[in-house]
Amino acid sequence: MRAKHRLEEVEAKRIAKVVLQGLVPMHEKGVAYADLKAESIVVNFDEHDSFSNIKLIKVGHAVKMEPPADFAYGEWTIQAPEALFGIPWTTKVDIWALGTLIMWAFTGAKVFDPPGIDPPDTNPPGTDQDQKTYRTLMIMLQTAFFGPVPSSFLELSDKVTKELLDTFEKGITNAGGRAKITSGVPMSMPKDALQFLNRIMKLDPRQQPSAQELLEDPWLADVVD
Repeated sequence: MRAKHRLEEVEAKRIAKVVLQGLVPMHEKGVAYADLKAESIVVNFDEHDSFSNIKLIKVGHAVKMEPPADFAYGEWTIQAPEALFGIPWTTKVDIWALGTLIMWAFTGAKVFDPPGIDPPDTNPPGTDQDQKTYRTLMIMLQTAFFGPVPSSFLELSDKVTKELLDTFEKGITNAGGRAKITSGVPMSMPKDALQFLNRIMKLDPRQQPSAQELLEDPWLADVVD
């Protein structure tokens, strides 16, 4: 997608609907897109520099969810909390990635990209100290925006303990608190758009709606195909 500082709400809506229309049949077949980001969207413009056609492309990273996967996928900034914690993930990672895409649309920034540190190589996953540091910073950012992590997250894996989650909360406090961390990302969104985003960005993936449920959200009701 062509880079812009930020998109208009109508543009963000159209992108969200096209993405969800592409995800629904994939998820019904148990397939995750697994690399959903701005570069996955192709937009054509009309003579008024407005969106005329939007397409979801690049499905080369698609993953069949039998069983749930537990390896690194896509670029770092779109990875869902469960993947960063090393917990087997499902098609719900695409729902989280859609949320990061919407945040990008309204801010022009990759919100969960830790400042001052280059993304490490994801291959091989989980073995490099730089990866561990980057994952930790990403989880702190995700938790700062949409946390705290609910206690239900502890049910997902023995890898996650209350002590570990407390560590992230202490890290947020030591960094100046949620307000300070999130203040660096000016994100002005209409109320209904923010409600849509908050439906998506649940740290426990079991609390996230499906692609079909999101497609029926009132925020997208006035989007013309």
